[in-house]
Amino acid sequence: MPFILGLIGLFAPRLTMFFIWLLTNWFDKVFTTSIWPFLGWIFLPFTTLAYLFCHLAGFGEIATLIFVIFGFALDCSSPVAIHSND
Repeated sequence: MPFILGLIGLFAPRLTMFFIWLLTNWFDKVFTTSIWPFLGWIFLPFTTLAYLFCHLAGFGEIATLIFVIFGFALDCSSPVAIHSND
């Protein structure tokens, strides 16, 4: 199940975040307020999913930083890839 969730997260991160919010309490475990997941859903969905994954998996600070930077790079490259055909 986590493998399928990860694959869906690569192609549809906002949909994945919605189902995680709807079916689990993972956001409550990681974030103390609901504003950060909501802002992450709007602006940086890959980064938010990477942080959520690392925090729940118990990764150290360095691994979390690497995953969050990778998620941020995916978030920054997503709009560029869409508009590169113009």
